[in-house]
Amino acid sequence: MTEQLPADQVSTHRIHEMPGHLIRRLHQIAVGLFSQATKSCALTPVQYAVLAVLQNNPGISQRALADLVALDRSTIGEVILRLEEKGCVAREASPTDKRIRCLTLTETGVSLLQAMDALMPQSQIDVLAPLSEGEQAIFMYLLKKLVRLNNDASPSPLRLKAP
Repeated sequence: MTEQLPADQVSTHRIHEMPGHLIRRLHQIAVGLFSQATKSCALTPVQYAVLAVLQNNPGISQRALADLVALDRSTIGEVILRLEEKGCVAREASPTDKRIRCLTLTETGVSLLQAMDALMPQSQIDVLAPLSEGEQAIFMYLLKKLVRLNNDASPSPLRLKAP
């Protein structure tokens, strides 16, 4: 149960009206709902995204995968390492360039992704549930627009190019 502050102690600081702060809070909420819905699979949202992209791009390089998930190189390396430890991802040397490691899903990774695909949609429904159907459509339209138009401002921009 969340402790409620007395009305005279509630912060009215301007951060509670700032889009960045509100987006961070919504991210916390979305991750919490995702974790609740998928707790039996023990994957983070980023790990799920990596598995989903790998499913559609077998043999992709780690760098190309980072571009498609919008992650920096060090983060993608840590995510791949954790997924390897779970037996979900395999790395093999590229047939054309021995410095490049090609990534594929293992059978364990495919099974886990299928389980996640069955569980994860509930968290997406739950995060938008307080809004009406029309508000959900408007929110998603504006969210996609903001992300698309601010993509280049990210330290790890999404790059949807062919691997």
